Amino acid sequence: MKKYIIALLFIMFSLSTLSAREVYSLNEEWRFFFSHENSGDSAREVVLPHTWNNDALSGIYPYMRTSANYTRQLYIPQAWSAKRIFVHFKGAETTLDLFVNGMHAGSHSGAGVAFTIEIS
Repeated sequence: MKKYIIALLFIMFSLSTLSAREVYSLNEEWRFFFSHENSGDSAREVVLPHTWNNDALSGIYPYMRTSANYTRQLYIPQAWSAKRIFVHFKGAETTLDLFVNGMHAGSHSGAGVAFTIEIS
């Protein structure tokens, strides 16, 4: 019986060290601009999570209920071409549409709820 327990513990330890996925933070280097600005020329660099109405308190711009754009350059190595790639969001206020290279990759509705979109 003792041998089975030791074998089971060994297997569990071995499996726990295997990683089925790699996780990278994408919170840095986002560019933000309001939709009514019509282009990213005036985009400001932000770090996620970001709430533009928090900036209203410091007088950067007034409190608004509107749409905005967040853009980010993302390098995906050629070696990943056969892999499935997902972007996980810990939440987005109200709705989100995700575009990758100008193509719609997915959308989500529901404030403050985590979700994942495949971008492979």
